[in-house]
Amino acid sequence: MKLLRIACLLISSTASGAITLLPAPATIWTAPQAPYPSHVVSESETVVSLDERSGLSPGLPIRITLAGGENFLWLIGFCSSEGFLEFSSHATVRLMIGLYSAQAASTIIWNGNFIPPDPNTSCPVAFVAGRTMPPLEVIVPWDTDLSQARFVISQDAIVSGSNARFYSSAIHLYSSRSDGAVIPATVELTSVPEPEPFVMLFLTVALRLRRRRLSPPLPAQAVRSL
Repeated sequence: MKLLRIACLLISSTASGAITLLPAPATIWTAPQAPYPSHVVSESETVVSLDERSGLSPGLPIRITLAGGENFLWLIGFCSSEGFLEFSSHATVRLMIGLYSAQAASTIIWNGNFIPPDPNTSCPVAFVAGRTMPPLEVIVPWDTDLSQARFVISQDAIVSGSNARFYSSAIHLYSSRSDGAVIPATVELTSVPEPEPFVMLFLTVALRLRRRRLSPPLPAQAVRSL
C-alpha cells in the first residue's frame, strides 16, 4: 500500500491550475397569479467562459472542479395559515461542456410550527440554507471548447401543511467564507498530468508485489507434488 501511495503522489505532484469566479447562478420561479401551487419545478441556465488557461500545461487533459464550499440557499415566498409546515426541495446543479457533464445535488428540508410574523399578512418570505453540496468534477481533453460552459440549476420543491402554497421559490448557489461574507462560486481548472514511464513501471511492480502478498499459499500436498 505504501508503494501505491508513493506512485499516486508522483502522478499528481505536477498538476497546475487556474481559477475562475462563477457569477452566482440561480433558478427563480414566481407564480404568475393565484391560485398558488404547493409543488414547484423549475430550472435555469448560466453560460460562462472557462477558457482562462494560464497556469495549465498545454496538451494535458483539464479537470474542472466546482467544490470550494458551495452551498444551496433556498429563498421561499409562501402563503399559509398558522400551524405545522414542511418544506422540501431537491436542488441540482449540472455542469455541461460539449459532450462532457457532471452533476451534484442536495435536498433542503425544513419543518416546524408556523406563526405568521405579522397579523396583517400570511404570506411571508423565508430563507432556508442547504448543506454544502458534494464535489462537482469533470475531466475534458485539452482541445475542448471551454468558452460556453453551461451551469444548470434546477429545483423540485414541495410545501405541505396548514394550507400552504408557494408564490415564489428560488435556489441560489454561492460560497461563504468563515467571516460569513457571501462570494461567487469558484471554478478551478487543473491540469491532469500523464504518468511518466518510470512511474508506470513503479506502479506495475507495486501491483505485482501486492498480488504476490495477497495470493493464498499452496497446500503442503501441492508443494510436495511440485
